[in-house]
Amino acid sequence: MYDTERNADEAIRRLKVSAYPPESIQKVEITPIEIYTGSGTRVIETVLSGAVGGSLWGVVSGILAGASILRASQAGTGSLGPFQIAAITLLGLAAAGAFVGASLGFVIGLGIKDEDAYLYREGIQHGRVLLQVRTDASHASPVWHLLAQVNIEARAMSH
Repeated sequence: MYDTERNADEAIRRLKVSAYPPESIQKVEITPIEIYTGSGTRVIETVLSGAVGGSLWGVVSGILAGASILRASQAGTGSLGPFQIAAITLLGLAAAGAFVGASLGFVIGLGIKDEDAYLYREGIQHGRVLLQVRTDASHASPVWHLLAQVNIEARAMSH
């Protein structure tokens, strides 16, 4: 995130000098209208939506499994009939789906910590140009250091 076009252009120049392909570098200008100021989601909202979604997928899986059991059963299966086995399968898969969905919803709901959100919000409020560099994992750290160095130098000169 850069405060000025000139700083972003300097970062792009340094990336190109460091042999990063120009097509992997993209400048994204951020206008004040694009800055999101809402409250975001709460953990409970994502947990509940995950549980509901997981339950629905569990029910669908249970119906398919139950239909397979009903079709496959020719004779008695001990003390439980095919309908009871299908119902138990349906409920078990619905519960498993709710658990997995709620767990994923919890992790997603944690999202960005408040202290990190403050830093991001400050960066967006002060910066107006975002650079996006597509690179593999082995080059991510050098790219980050190069971009950060340009930002540090630019902000040091402005104070």
